[in-house]
Amino acid sequence: MKSLTKTKIKKRLIKKSILVIAEGFRDTNFMKYLDSLYTRSNKLNVIVRNGLGGTATGIVQQAINTPGDYDKRVSVIDTDKSAKEMQCAYDLADENQILLIKNTPCIEATLINSYSGDQYETPKNTGSCKKIYEKKILKSNKIEGYSELRKIFPKKCLNEKRKTVSVLEEMISVMEGKVL
Repeated sequence: MKSLTKTKIKKRLIKKSILVIAEGFRDTNFMKYLDSLYTRSNKLNVIVRNGLGGTATGIVQQAINTPGDYDKRVSVIDTDKSAKEMQCAYDLADENQILLIKNTPCIEATLINSYSGDQYETPKNTGSCKKIYEKKILKSNKIEGYSELRKIFPKKCLNEKRKTVSVLEEMISVMEGKVL
């Protein structure tokens, strides 16, 4: 006669999930890089998607319309849009509990401010920010894969820069799950 044994029941771990819609390719790449550095917990799942440019309101709308049961939705936008468009994006995000991370005026400005090498004054316009970032920081690298980003933005330096660059702190906080 077989003895009755208790069957072990596996407990399923329920992960918290965060959806991030980033405005463009560079924003998406950088957010995915931060995800690879800071999302270590097996209790957190961060999904980063490319919003493929467009309007600030459109990026927020994508965060709203993306199917899925996310614990938090985030939009990463540039503020180099008209005041009216930005106000619409702020209002839409507020109405739908979307966290807005705002690069002023653009992601390149955030990257310049987060750079650990030679320091450059951050221009006020997007075109100049792009030129400085591409010529002085990226140099000949036109592809910003993980290995290039790791060289340009090592984690040790990002940890230092997050103390003074508020938008970088916001981005990293999302990856650490502090926005939940």
